[in-house]
Amino acid sequence: MINNTNYKIGKEINIWKDGIAQTLTFIVTEDCNLRCNYCYITHKSSNKKMSFDVAKKFIDYVLSEEMIRPKGVILDFIGGEPLLEIKLIDQICDYFKLKTYLLNDEWFWDYRINVTTNGINYASKDVQDFIKKNQGKLEIAITLDGTREKHDMHRIFPNGKGSYDEIIKNIELYKNQFQASTKVTFASKDLKYLKDSIIHLWELGISDVAANVVFEDVWQDGDEKIFEDQLIELADYILENRLFDKYSCTLFDESIGLPNSEEILETTSCGAGKMIAVGPGGSLYPCMRYKDYSLNNKKEITIGDVENGIDFDKIRPYYLINTKLQSDDECLNCGIASGCTSCFGHNYDSANSNTNFQKAKYICKMHKARVRANNYYFAEIYNRYGIKREVNNEGRDKLYFLLSNSPVRTCASSENRGGTTIMSIETIIQGLEYARNNFLRPVFIHNKNGLSFDIKKINLKGHNILHICSVKNQIDIRRITDNYILVLEADKDEKNIQNMDFEKNIILNISFRDISNMNRIVTSIFEKTDRINLNILDFDKQFDLILYEKQLKKISEYIYQKFVSEGVIKELNMITDELFMREKELCDSGLNSFTLSSNGKFYICPEFYFNSPLDDIGNLKDGIKEKYNSHLYSEEYSPLCNKCSICHCNSCSFENYINTNEVNIPPKNSCVKSSIEYRVSYELQKKLSKLMDFDRYIKPLNYLDPFVDVLEKNPVNGILNKKYLEDN
Repeated sequence: MINNTNYKIGKEINIWKDGIAQTLTFIVTEDCNLRCNYCYITHKSSNKKMSFDVAKKFIDYVLSEEMIRPKGVILDFIGGEPLLEIKLIDQICDYFKLKTYLLNDEWFWDYRINVTTNGINYASKDVQDFIKKNQGKLEIAITLDGTREKHDMHRIFPNGKGSYDEIIKNIELYKNQFQASTKVTFASKDLKYLKDSIIHLWELGISDVAANVVFEDVWQDGDEKIFEDQLIELADYILENRLFDKYSCTLFDESIGLPNSEEILETTSCGAGKMIAVGPGGSLYPCMRYKDYSLNNKKEITIGDVENGIDFDKIRPYYLINTKLQSDDECLNCGIASGCTSCFGHNYDSANSNTNFQKAKYICKMHKARVRANNYYFAEIYNRYGIKREVNNEGRDKLYFLLSNSPVRTCASSENRGGTTIMSIETIIQGLEYARNNFLRPVFIHNKNGLSFDIKKINLKGHNILHICSVKNQIDIRRITDNYILVLEADKDEKNIQNMDFEKNIILNISFRDISNMNRIVTSIFEKTDRINLNILDFDKQFDLILYEKQLKKISEYIYQKFVSEGVIKELNMITDELFMREKELCDSGLNSFTLSSNGKFYICPEFYFNSPLDDIGNLKDGIKEKYNSHLYSEEYSPLCNKCSICHCNSCSFENYINTNEVNIPPKNSCVKSSIEYRVSYELQKKLSKLMDFDRYIKPLNYLDPFVDVLEKNPVNGILNKKYLEDN
């Protein structure tokens, strides 16, 4: 059952003003009292310190009338180790407050002060005085890397001694003054300490842990497995001890592991160029990572200085750059790209030329490991506690398991299926492992006569499985999970339908022979569900399209009247999906979803297995083949579909192949059927639009078969049948 308890681990840590405030970074010193061996500041200098005059000129420039500024500002102080210059920081903050007050500037009250420190000097009198003076406006983060062993591996004094014992002395004081948080960085050598380090920080009372792996080229073979295993062990610890609503750790994130949306592609995950950094000498940078002290391969990039201000021509690239323009084809086509962030400064330092428009990809395998571990965590928080992931990734690529050769029918399939063959437990386990490693959601298609096996006999830990089973098994499947959808056979399940408890969503199969009863069947089942995914079985060239349209119109009127009387849209995929879709959605078999059969082989979809068993596209041992012309299953390579206005279409790759000899060319009757459905949707939307608004308004079609429309626009010399064209 669904649990309404929320989780904190997996949510973003709240950021002041949701990250839109202006950040002004003051590099107050290049000196540091530690020599952390993973630090991106690789060229420290003890004699480069900012003067107050430089900071004053920077503030005066930013507050000048010529500047257009966002709401809110963050005064960010970094080093080196910024608390070595606490008196200067105090002086800078005082000047900022005085200046904004005198100018009656809204930043006088709308500001925050951020300091990230190694914590060595935290308890000093000067630092404590500064904290008391700026309470309510100040946030300090102490970098504590976890356990003593992990911390002292990297965060050391110049003499090589670890700094853990010195910092831990200050943690109790720190916790009493702030909502304790820290930033932890992991590299190749310390991955094995990840789980224990995060737990250690929580036990110290540091509840919010921002953690990441380094972007640099340090990763060794096998590191991704260690990273994944550590995260899964941490996930188990969190779940076993019910800590998911008590702490935060950014390694778990509900939003990662999906394809990048158009919105993400048009934006960036980095604020370089929008934040401005000022160096000790007065130079201005898009971000401190462009300063020479953190670059190893390139010259530093400045965008101006405190004497002359910003050269806004040099800012233009940072306002125009986006994820899409930085990414190569591999990244753009990655099905789990969301959450794979990058640092612009590091991208620049690693690029093949002097550009920001090339993303460094050293963490690619680490991101994939993180996604697998996150999928495990969110699957198990549901499996154990019934808590669903709020950012739904259930639409991701799927692997269908044909658990039996007599499965329920999930689409407009033929009768050519049957037999007693079942999938072995070994094949199921291997298939689940393949699905996990390849970011495919497992979908179990059960036997039409009952659940295919005792689910409790298989270790399904870490898997978020969707079950598709017969309405006969409603009671049995509900005892196990609510991740299921029932299949109803209109001509065989009448009694089971009568006894069925309410379901949000079902699959209904109606034979083409029963089309005259379609309205009666559909409207009666709507008493038991809010949505019907309708399949017309064994659809062929003899299908009565005129009768079909009449039946659809009756169902459409029922949907309209239901909305008028109850304010609820009863959904029938053939009619209502078109009302709410913003873009075309074709069957994704062979492109984003695949079928595993009992013989351990992969197929485009169940129909190819049952009707063309030799046409497999791979097996569990070798994986799915790279070359089976997968592009032909996409809209781009469907020369009719990509010119058609219909969004909800019934184009089936197998039916296409049977009728036209090509998987990407639908037959005439299939196109006409979809056009009839579209026409009914259009008429329904016209009536509903007087009662509600739509994001997309359907336009009338001037054809039933897009083939005719294509020929009219691009005439072809060749033989055609008049009746074949005139039927439209």
